[in-house]
Amino acid sequence: MKILHTRTWSRALLFAALTVSFMVQAGCARTIANGNRNQSDTSSNSNPLSANANAAQSPSRHPSNSPEGDDPRQGPDEVVRQFYSWYLSELRAGKEPFKDEKIKQYATDDFLRENASGPAGFDPALLLPKPESDWYDMKVEVSKPKYYHKKPFHDAYVDVTYIYPINANRSPRKGTSSETRKDEWSVGLERAGASWKIASIGLKE
Repeated sequence: MKILHTRTWSRALLFAALTVSFMVQAGCARTIANGNRNQSDTSSNSNPLSANANAAQSPSRHPSNSPEGDDPRQGPDEVVRQFYSWYLSELRAGKEPFKDEKIKQYATDDFLRENASGPAGFDPALLLPKPESDWYDMKVEVSKPKYYHKKPFHDAYVDVTYIYPINANRSPRKGTSSETRKDEWSVGLERAGASWKIASIGLKE
């Protein structure tokens, strides 16, 4: 019985020793982990720019709607839309918009100079045959701009579609038929500071 009692105490002492060793190791590991965490927090607090630098590297969630970063209200297509609205309304009022100083807001100097000596019997800006009353009530559909970054192209192009009524002789006449005709044209534009100006108007190829 004494031998059994001695063995029991020996096992109890061994178990106690192992328990103490485990607790010491766990405590050391916890201390090291807390120390690393405190060191990391101290490093972040001592360099507040590190968080901003990481945030700056993330991609933008609000990309520009325009390849050129333009205000859509002043983009190439809006300039073309405003030009046709003004030009055709002036023709319907019996005026000569090509000779009006306001056209310089919409067109480049080169465009005005080259078209001033255009073929007789045609509108100098739109290159449509006179009389203007044949087509000045037409509708103009304006497409989204396409951008280019190398010569000989202009900086941007906007496709437009002319829609107007025609008569039985296939000649455009105001209000003579419900049948319509469509012509597709292309308007080239050059960047002019923060705005755009028309540099060419021609049939779409």
